[in-house]
Amino acid sequence: MAEKADVLFRKQALHMLSQYPILLKRLGAENMGDLKISEVGDGNLNYIFRVSGGKGSLIVKKAPPYIRLVGEAWPLPAERILYERDYLNTAYLLAPGSCPKVLASEDKHFLIAMEDLSKMSVWRKDIKEGVLHEGVGKDIGAYLAKVHFGTSLFGSSLSERYEEIAKYNKNQPLIETTLQVFFSDPFYRAPLNGWRKRCPGIEKYVEAFQADKRAKSRAYVLRDKFINNPQALLHGDLHTGSIFVGAGEKAKAFDSEFAFYGPMGFDVGVLIGNLALGACAQGLHVGVYGKGMANSKNSNGKARKDISFSLISEILTFWEKYSSTFRNLFKEKGLNTSKPKDLTESKEPSEPKEFSETKEFSEPKELSEPKECTELKESSGTHESSEAKKSSEAKKSSEASKIPAGCSFPGTDEDFIQDLLDGVLQDAIAFASLAIIRRIITIADAPEMRVSDSEARALVEGPALCFAHGQFLSHKSLEQFCDDLKKQVSFVF
Repeated sequence: MAEKADVLFRKQALHMLSQYPILLKRLGAENMGDLKISEVGDGNLNYIFRVSGGKGSLIVKKAPPYIRLVGEAWPLPAERILYERDYLNTAYLLAPGSCPKVLASEDKHFLIAMEDLSKMSVWRKDIKEGVLHEGVGKDIGAYLAKVHFGTSLFGSSLSERYEEIAKYNKNQPLIETTLQVFFSDPFYRAPLNGWRKRCPGIEKYVEAFQADKRAKSRAYVLRDKFINNPQALLHGDLHTGSIFVGAGEKAKAFDSEFAFYGPMGFDVGVLIGNLALGACAQGLHVGVYGKGMANSKNSNGKARKDISFSLISEILTFWEKYSSTFRNLFKEKGLNTSKPKDLTESKEPSEPKEFSETKEFSEPKELSEPKECTELKESSGTHESSEAKKSSEAKKSSEASKIPAGCSFPGTDEDFIQDLLDGVLQDAIAFASLAIIRRIITIADAPEMRVSDSEARALVEGPALCFAHGQFLSHKSLEQFCDDLKKQVSFVF
């Protein structure tokens, strides 16, 4: 079945390209026979083909109507790739160069063609192999903040947001998949959980987590926030395996078929959690697992322990760049009030002429305030009360100048944005912990942890699960999270 599907999908990919002469010209192909197509992906969900000609190449991605890793036993609508296309187009507009450029798409067979970034490496692959890339956190932090800001209420009108939220809500099967692997399967003996087959030695850690009622209660709270807090357009699956690095280019995010509107801390947390997994996994690739001999070097001359600590530093750099970029965008653009103003300034509900021009509705003279009453008011007051009134009005005017235009809440811009970012970070740490837990327990593991010795793997994954369990229940700062993580990874060297 898989072989037949592969042949069919190749034909569909080539047929799509045949409809775009400009792409054939870009590839240097005078006819379809000049093209070569090969599968290059090893993803869990989709088929990835590289199509090349005399002048260049591009990537065609095909979404089958199921999860490729599982097969037809786990159906998944192929329409998911259309949401990926739309997310990439939005991200490319808001943060140019931060993701692959979409070149063409076909809704009928659920295909998209995009620029070929194969000269770059997948970050997760290099993390496993011990290749260090510094500064990736900064690139991804800037990109993510721009996309989040631009699709939040700060960067779009209410009407635009409601329209986009409604569209991405139709990506329901992917959203439900995320709900299952993050908020359901880790907490009980789910049939698809893969930990027992991969690493049976972590049983005591898994059982301790699944028996913890506090953890389940916390998961319910986060699940509610995941569903009911559409702050911005999210990538939805932003881990180290969906980021290209190297080749002198800034890092680029891809594989965004899980895109939806949700809490910004989810994107931030998923990446933090996967970086933490990469840091923990370094001990599996040196000497005797968990017993020192950390003398294995990567191509840049760094020891695996140094890579662990470098990845932890990337967590802090990522958040620093994300928060500073978001803050700067807010200072530059403030609250987006230009478009919502149209709702209040609309002339559609203006007063009809027959009312505004009818003289009998003008103020009758007999109802005007008598002169003696006016004089009484003026004489009953004092110079001090008049001055106090002026002072009060001046104070109100001064305070109002501190409030962002079009905003009805008290406080300064700095107060508001700091509270917002503090909330995003607290969410992120909790989601990061869940990202670690779900990779250890559920169906899709962390490739960095894949070694032939399951006992050695248990020496790393068990304590990593214990670490994430503790962080999930705590409300620590990111600095404390990283300090605890350093202690966690140090014991294996």
